[in-house]
Amino acid sequence: MASLDALAATAGGAAPADAIAATAGHAAIEAAKTGDLPKLAAAGDGALRAVDAYGSNALHWAAGRGHLALVRHLVQDRGMDASFPANPPRRRDAPTTRGRTALHYAARNGHLDVVEYLVKRPDVDADARAEGGVSPAQLACWRNEFDVVKRLVAAGVDVSQKNDAGCGFAHWLACAPRDAGDLRPLAAWLAARLGPTALAVEPNGHGHTCLHKAAFAGHFDLCAYLVSLGADDAVLDATGGRASDDADAAGHPELRDFLRRHADRAKDKASRTALGLPAAGALDAVHVRDAFREKALATHPDRAVGDDAAFVEARAARDYLSGVVDEDARVTRRLPLLIEALGPAPGEARAHVFAARVVAAILEHGDGGVALAHLPKKFRLLWGREFGEAAAAAGFPQRGVKRVLWRLKYAVRISKGEPPMAFSRVLCSEVRARLEAS
Repeated sequence: MASLDALAATAGGAAPADAIAATAGHAAIEAAKTGDLPKLAAAGDGALRAVDAYGSNALHWAAGRGHLALVRHLVQDRGMDASFPANPPRRRDAPTTRGRTALHYAARNGHLDVVEYLVKRPDVDADARAEGGVSPAQLACWRNEFDVVKRLVAAGVDVSQKNDAGCGFAHWLACAPRDAGDLRPLAAWLAARLGPTALAVEPNGHGHTCLHKAAFAGHFDLCAYLVSLGADDAVLDATGGRASDDADAAGHPELRDFLRRHADRAKDKASRTALGLPAAGALDAVHVRDAFREKALATHPDRAVGDDAAFVEARAARDYLSGVVDEDARVTRRLPLLIEALGPAPGEARAHVFAARVVAAILEHGDGGVALAHLPKKFRLLWGREFGEAAAAAGFPQRGVKRVLWRLKYAVRISKGEPPMAFSRVLCSEVRARLEAS
């Protein structure tokens, strides 16, 4: 058996008694993870209530792993609170699990028997809300756990609910992991209860429709279903972006092309008309190329009978029907405009350009700011370069996002809340207004 000093060392220098408690709590959580009922039954009450870095105790883990026998033992025999919320530490890189209950974890991971047991208990709220207004049913939608969603709705959960960001069940479903299976059955079930508009048109607080979410996640079949309900790629989010822009940014070129060719109804109709192509039906690259060539021969400005406007219209129609990406489609990607909007450069030009790129990454998330912990990912998705690497190249060798942003305080401000957020001093709406006026 390990000595008390050794146990203290494993607990980071804590007192021996604290080290023993920490070790016992870790053992109880491990038993909950693996489904080891005898070991869990032998654990003391203090060990059962110990939490890990996620703020989760043995009950949370037992529910999340689907160990119904352990959940029953912990709740009925050991008197654990079935509604106890996870409480991770308050720090910048803390996990986003605050307030999640055993039901959240069971629903998220599709353990219907555990969900059934918990929702029947009078001390369990089937619609318990965690931080951000996240409910068990929302997490079940995100993992495409159809049976769990139906059970929670039967228990009284409102199918039209939204979290604090304005995301409903369909938004959560649309950003499900790629390994979540066929999302269309649950989507059809939601459409039957909420109406097609809820899935095809309604935006969340950032202006993202379900089509935006599904496009970014790369769910081709779901996007096609949403388009059949009336979803339109012409709908812009709060940053001026289309769903096809999101598909492009996330590296889904085939989905991007599909949306550009089939999901912008007004533009599709106008483009077909401009090139003299059929108003409906499939088009391949050869049809588009030949139609443009014929139109270009008749309207090119170099010809005596050229028609500048008609040629420009034909070229735009060809690009649209061919799925050519307009890199400047989003106002947040108009780097020269952002540089101008930031005003005179207070230092080196390379630093000013980097500041504009950071502002663009913030505005990609809308005017509501972005958590500092998420900014590097937003930056990488938009510009294809690591945040720290770009900062160093711009003359900011400081480590840590917050330190770099303090050097850019003329362009970015940081909130003092939890978690800290970065806000652009140039609002996306102002940039868009300048663009429209130019």
